[in-house]
Amino acid sequence: MFSPAVLKASGGDLDRLFATTRRIQTAGYNEWRDWSRVADIDSSATQQTHVIEDFLVSIKALTGGQGRGLLPHLLVQDLLASGELVQFSDIPLEIDYAFHIAHTSASVRRPFVQTVVSWLQYSLAHLN
Repeated sequence: MFSPAVLKASGGDLDRLFATTRRIQTAGYNEWRDWSRVADIDSSATQQTHVIEDFLVSIKALTGGQGRGLLPHLLVQDLLASGELVQFSDIPLEIDYAFHIAHTSASVRRPFVQTVVSWLQYSLAHLN
């Protein structure tokens, strides 16, 4: 994903986009290497990679036109729908991660916590 301004600056050319924009990496293991292999695209001739391991900071960098990134669709679907971010490929990268919902036993009684837990379980049910 990247901002519409980055797409415009590249003229819509994926090779130019890769050569002129910084990769924003959100995982310590380099998700770009794995995505490039799956997509069969050589992304080695690119600008320096910038590692930001916080998804929200990465999203802020992307919407600010600071580069291109690979992020979970769930986190950016609203930004894609609104046009604040543009998806450059339909090729997903499957990552074998496990996520856990953690809360105190007392906090689960709070309606807000129950709502968030229910929303997360519903939103991620298709991954199970």
